[in-house]
Amino acid sequence: MKKGGIKIVEIVLLLIGSFIIAYSVIPRIKNISSVSKDEDMKVFVKRLNEAGAVFWSKSLRDGNNGSIKYYPIKKNLIFPNEIKSYELHINNCGNGMFNIIFEKNIGKKKYLILCKDGNNLMLPKFKLISVEVKK
Repeated sequence: MKKGGIKIVEIVLLLIGSFIIAYSVIPRIKNISSVSKDEDMKVFVKRLNEAGAVFWSKSLRDGNNGSIKYYPIKKNLIFPNEIKSYELHINNCGNGMFNIIFEKNIGKKKYLILCKDGNNLMLPKFKLISVEVKK
């Protein structure tokens, strides 16, 4: 009489196969999370530029020559998990040149957000720079 069931050899082979698959998949998952951080930061800077355009028009209307430095932009944004609102210094936007308003190491990259304030003719502009950090 033959009984059905799983033999110990089959269990060992199943475990070895599972470990091999896990070993090859885990580095890919880590890469996906770093890509998603990059995308989060890019989307955030796009949202900064959109909000900057809205507040630029309000600044012109209010007679502030297009400057957005003292408008409540941060209250109108959804921040990614990596950025706290107090870390973003909109009031440091440069007049006619880009200044750093955010700087932080996140994972293996250093992220900088630069800002050039608006004026009567030009919208404010935000840029993202990311640099690999060697540890």
